[in-house]
Amino acid sequence: MKKTSMILAVLLLLTTVMGEAQSRRPRQPQRRTTTYYRRVQPVRFGLKAGINSAGVDAKYGIDADRVVGVHFGPMMEFHLPVPGLYIDGALLFSQRGIGEGYSHSEDFRNDYIDLPVTLKYRFPVPRVAPFIETGPYMSFRLTGDKNHYAGTMLYSARDVATGWNFTGGIDIVRRVQLSLTYNLGITDYYRAFPGGFRNGAGAYGVRSNTWMFSAAVLF
Repeated sequence: MKKTSMILAVLLLLTTVMGEAQSRRPRQPQRRTTTYYRRVQPVRFGLKAGINSAGVDAKYGIDADRVVGVHFGPMMEFHLPVPGLYIDGALLFSQRGIGEGYSHSEDFRNDYIDLPVTLKYRFPVPRVAPFIETGPYMSFRLTGDKNHYAGTMLYSARDVATGWNFTGGIDIVRRVQLSLTYNLGITDYYRAFPGGFRNGAGAYGVRSNTWMFSAAVLF
């Protein structure tokens, strides 16, 4: 009888202790059912390609059409320690030129390597996140005619030029980016000589302003 009473007392004590411990256990937070973007890596690489529509701007004005070209190359996105803020960089093969002549039969076209570096802000919108970015770029001429005659006008291409990018676009599920960029030329891409090199005193600078529609895939 004493053993039975002792066993019952021990069981009652254990039950009381376990119940008290259970009541003091911290509650587990409930899982949210809302789906968020997966976490993006601090540094991502990708490929960018698209279409250029290049025009020119000169001190005295040039009656020239726009020239269509392409651009493509690798890109990189670096996430800064500020929500939504990134630095983008790219190495792009890019075509620009001056449209001249009937049916563009005398177009002046050159191929460049562009090195843009921009500061990007991505707005916190799910699934399709808009972004804006801006920053400088440098262009290095690769191929094409150094000098080009269009009627009585002689154009001479510069080997290095600089400009500033203004971009707006959307980020689709953090993998695909569609963007529209305006390249504002800061330094001259060409030197125009009315009547040829003999009229060096009348030469003036010509800048290239280019619209770029791009699609990029990030990994």
